[in-house]
Amino acid sequence: YEVSKSGHEVVIISSKPWWSIHDTLIWLGEKKIPSKEIHFLEDKWKIDCDVYIDDAPHQLKSFVENVPDKLILRFVRPYNRPIAGTKDLNNWLELNSLLEISNAINENLPVESLLDIYSFVLKEQLGFNKFIILHRENNNWSCILKKGHKGKIDIDSLIDEFKRFNDITIVDSSNNNILNDFDAVIPVIHHEKALAYVLISRFNSSKKISDDSLYLNFVQTLSNIISVAIENKYILKKSLIQESINKELELASEMQKFLFPSSLPSNRKMDISAKYIPRHAVGGDYYDFIPLGDDEYILCIADVSGKGITAALLMANFQATIRTLFKYQRFEMAFLVEELNKKVMRSAKGEKFITFFL
Repeated sequence: YEVSKSGHEVVIISSKPWWSIHDTLIWLGEKKIPSKEIHFLEDKWKIDCDVYIDDAPHQLKSFVENVPDKLILRFVRPYNRPIAGTKDLNNWLELNSLLEISNAINENLPVESLLDIYSFVLKEQLGFNKFIILHRENNNWSCILKKGHKGKIDIDSLIDEFKRFNDITIVDSSNNNILNDFDAVIPVIHHEKALAYVLISRFNSSKKISDDSLYLNFVQTLSNIISVAIENKYILKKSLIQESINKELELASEMQKFLFPSSLPSNRKMDISAKYIPRHAVGGDYYDFIPLGDDEYILCIADVSGKGITAALLMANFQATIRTLFKYQRFEMAFLVEELNKKVMRSAKGEKFITFFL
């Protein structure tokens, strides 16, 4: 009822045999389950949902195999064990927290909003007053959340210490002062690598942290969802940046084509043809045909050392220099080569050279 009240649509999917459908419907009515959609079939994954909750091991495995991109929750029972690809759910109260975070992720809320919801759940609903999250982004670790801890955090020393933690670990004593300030370390493993670590404890509580095993498992589930969402945002951001770069390179490639002659002579005196096929979007290759008069022409072929945008910019500058020099007067070959060489040295600061045939 609380799930439906918070704006979520509840879909009932049952694998009960046909002869028990009537009793199942009566039970749903008596329990006043707020669902407008009920399905009876064995392959539950065929019904499209954002979140799947089940306690049957074979159904959970089926969800993982067929809809691995969905949020799959294992309702913890004495007869089922953890299954890779699922998150643990101990009671219906935890479900609201999971759905709230899932909604925030689906609505593409910023990282700050996701962490605010996460902090609220840990502090107000679970009673943890002190916690920090260390998160890995592109192999660089940073503290993305710190609540209740006032000291400085030596991330490098903590990460070295955490390498030995593969599961939830209760901190009894440690040589690390920061670690001693917390009761438990919760690792978040994603694709067989540590994506985040959560340090967590309570203030002024006579209750042992080891008694909170169910809560700690739930914190690990929440942390996993949050950390993976943040990682996906980073990947998306990186992808958008790369897409923007690719568009800029595509535009630069089109602009570079304008530097080459739009037409070459083909008559009784000469027949010239050329084709430029760059290895990358832009490059430092160059050819040109410059008429000096009715019977005089200059043919240029050049290549800048290196590749990419730097080589393309230097070549564009070089081409503009050549055309400018020949536009106003003619020069002796030795003088021309000397002037071009000075220009290249000034532009490239001696870092690159141009092979040039004239």
